[in-house]
Amino acid sequence: MCWSGFLLNDNKENTLYFKVKAEKSIFIVSTVCKTCCKDLLAFEKHIQLLYEERVNKVTFASSDGLLRIELKREEYGRIKQYFFIMEESTKSFIEIIDYFDQTFLPELKDNIEGIIVGMNNK
Repeated sequence: MCWSGFLLNDNKENTLYFKVKAEKSIFIVSTVCKTCCKDLLAFEKHIQLLYEERVNKVTFASSDGLLRIELKREEYGRIKQYFFIMEESTKSFIEIIDYFDQTFLPELKDNIEGIIVGMNNK
């Protein structure tokens, strides 16, 4: 899954617009999502709590309902990742479930923090 093209709209309570694209085999879904910056900041903080094993599950959903992410801790430091992405125009969607070890969480947190810092500097 790739996020790109971030645009902050200060006129609408710090609404952040961004492109999301996901591929699985021959299937590709891409859409433009919107969310509040505070929700993205909360997701970043919850990822840190997941990494520190202070919570077992974190979720993020865009305010338009086109993107949903769930990260759930399982045994032995494995993280179950669930992604739901819907194209608004066609209502086509893709669901991806994958498993990784928790070592990707700090990088994910840093990437989200970079998005937030980049938006604050614009």
